[in-house]
Amino acid sequence: MAVEWFITEFWQNQLSYKEMNKCLAENYIGPSNILFFPFLSGIGTPEFSDTYKGAFLGLTRETTQVKLLQSVFEGISYQEKIVLQSVYDSEHLIPSYIYALGGGSKNPTWMQIKADILNHSIYVTELEQATCFGAVALHLYMNYDIDRVQQFIQLSRKEVKRFNPNKTFTDIYKDIYESSYKSYYQLIGKQATIGGKNENDER
Repeated sequence: MAVEWFITEFWQNQLSYKEMNKCLAENYIGPSNILFFPFLSGIGTPEFSDTYKGAFLGLTRETTQVKLLQSVFEGISYQEKIVLQSVYDSEHLIPSYIYALGGGSKNPTWMQIKADILNHSIYVTELEQATCFGAVALHLYMNYDIDRVQQFIQLSRKEVKRFNPNKTFTDIYKDIYESSYKSYYQLIGKQATIGGKNENDER
């Protein structure tokens, strides 16, 4: 959703996904100093609130469209890191594998950014329908057991490419995440709580 919104609003739909991938690859030289919070329609996991608002932070006169585009992909990946951390905090689970499928997985620069921010190898597969794949896996988990889910994944996946973390960039992203992203994320959450109460009062 955030990527589609950005292309529509900042490029007036004049940039195809193929052109976008090429543009990002040609201009990516490492982590940006811009933070993007992709809460354009509220937030899902782990907060589940429609009062969260999106934001760009760290803009200067030198900020370009391409840098903003990069920050969109970074922001989505930072939020995935938040989700993984919440899973670990609540269930003490650390994923053995992280698979990427669907349209976004065709963007190699984003997959590398994701690997660097999550500090985890990303396995891209040939599977196209991420939603259907997840729905079947969830059905098997809810109605059978984890072994059946693992069998399904083993039979379904076919690795096309693996993206391993780049330690140089991983360390930089970790510092940005720990020193900046988490703090602003919490601040946005507090603001959303205040905003939500005000909206309820007005009703």
